[in-house]
Amino acid sequence: MNSIFLVALFRIFMLGSSLSVSEMEPMTQAFTKAGTNYVISKTVDLRGRTVTIPRGCTLQFIESGVVKNGTLVGNNTKLVAGSEDSGIFNNVILKGSWSVEDIYSQWFLKGSRGNDTQLVKNVFSLCSEEQENHVYFANESYRIDGYDTEAKSPIIIRIPSRTYVHNAATFHILANASSQSFPFYFGGVTDCVWEGGRIVGDLDTHLEDRGEQGFGLALRGASNITIRDVECVNCWGDGINLQYGGGGKHNENIIIERVICDNNRRQGISIEDGRSISIRKSVFKNTGQKRGTSPKYGIDIEPYYDGAVISQILIEDCDFENNAGGGVACSFLKPTDSDVQIMNCRDLSGALRINQCRIGAKNKGLTVIGYQCDNGKLKFKREVSNVRIEDSSFMSALNETDRKDVLSDILLKNVRLRTAETRTWNYYCLSLICAEMKNVRFEDCFFEVLEESNLSAVLPSGGDWSGVTMVRCTLIDHRTNAFFVPCDVVESKIDTRKAVYFTNHKNNGAMVFKENDVIIRDPISQSPFLFMSAPNQRYQILDNTIRYKGRLNQKNLIVRHSRNKTVPSTLLRGNQFIKTND
Repeated sequence: MNSIFLVALFRIFMLGSSLSVSEMEPMTQAFTKAGTNYVISKTVDLRGRTVTIPRGCTLQFIESGVVKNGTLVGNNTKLVAGSEDSGIFNNVILKGSWSVEDIYSQWFLKGSRGNDTQLVKNVFSLCSEEQENHVYFANESYRIDGYDTEAKSPIIIRIPSRTYVHNAATFHILANASSQSFPFYFGGVTDCVWEGGRIVGDLDTHLEDRGEQGFGLALRGASNITIRDVECVNCWGDGINLQYGGGGKHNENIIIERVICDNNRRQGISIEDGRSISIRKSVFKNTGQKRGTSPKYGIDIEPYYDGAVISQILIEDCDFENNAGGGVACSFLKPTDSDVQIMNCRDLSGALRINQCRIGAKNKGLTVIGYQCDNGKLKFKREVSNVRIEDSSFMSALNETDRKDVLSDILLKNVRLRTAETRTWNYYCLSLICAEMKNVRFEDCFFEVLEESNLSAVLPSGGDWSGVTMVRCTLIDHRTNAFFVPCDVVESKIDTRKAVYFTNHKNNGAMVFKENDVIIRDPISQSPFLFMSAPNQRYQILDNTIRYKGRLNQKNLIVRHSRNKTVPSTLLRGNQFIKTND
């Protein structure tokens, strides 16, 4: 409504260059002079009207000045309050443009309806993208909508560019039935900081079971954003979500640190799009434990929309606990994606999952260093390439789809795999039964299967291991099974109860077993070697030290498995056999 048309409500006293608004009286015009400093010292009741302020004015609140019951439309309007806890607005809607550097939630008096959405909107309405804004939320509790029924939009609060949120408040998302809910939305904005406080979703009270996009903080096409020291809990979807903004607008230069994502339904954080994303020193727990929906991981890196990119992602020094799916999942990365690093994390949830990650050989791939998941799994699925895992520990490493997966250009270095101390079904030490493995290499790794484990051998039968090499590894099998060797093994230590079984799946070329130190604990009756059926029966067993008990027939070391019909072509040279009584 134009201010010239208003029945305005003010008696205005000229005080030098300022106009004092001190009482309410009907007038034909109000706030009509541009560039004026309006001093408000008493209650100004707008009586439900909309007042548009001329351009470049200042509202200066002194003494007990309050504006209430209406709408103020700013026009590059400045605002001056006596103190940060002055209650200067009561039941007011702010619109238009404002120029206020420091903005305080205490300026807005809370109503009695139990819905503070407009109050929170007012706070951010005072921000201007033309300047840096500092927003301060006091240590109070606010209840805000999860869906805008009037606008038919899941976006509730839009965070403007160049806004620094100093938050000590808790925001409770009111129960809603929407499949999408973005209560705090960073859409296409830049240079923002959100620091502190809590966002509590409506997981316990959500009115439908459909959908999964209820996020505490939602970023789309945002850049230069820092989120720190905030808790996102009980969200219908993710605590924090990073999505592709469309039209080539990607999330870029995002820092997330010291956050806690607890008891969210789908993920703690989903990275669905982004370049230069860092997540540090954060905690992700209890994801998917209540009304959960897959994949239920602490962090999920998964480009979702066409056009989304994943590049320069760092997850560092984070803790994962009791997430229904696991700690971190990397899924559906494309050959054009690059440089994902997971560093020095602790996972008590039970899984690091790498699913259909096909980063091209020319790009920097997926690197995992210092991932401690002693009671959980390293899981591969579908086609996985260009992955490096170092200085990490798991209970088992396995592929999920059994004989259909393809692994290529994979390096595990100084990785420890050790099975459970009790009999646990479907927990393997190392079980990669894939359709193809190409350039898969284990260096300085440690594998151990305990005696009571109901598990496969350290190196299982089945699948194509022709492209696998083990170098300087330690492989210990305490069970009574023979030790199975389906790949090249060099300079390694093997400790087993029974003989060593060989099988060669290479299309051509001999399988190499060289310079290894082998200990066989149970007495043997003839040979420490047993050769099983394989497409290619060529072997080179060279310069190994074999420590054994029992009787050794050195004239007949090539023993065929009972199913074999052909004698393998085997080169035995330089091996040392040492009988022990240990």
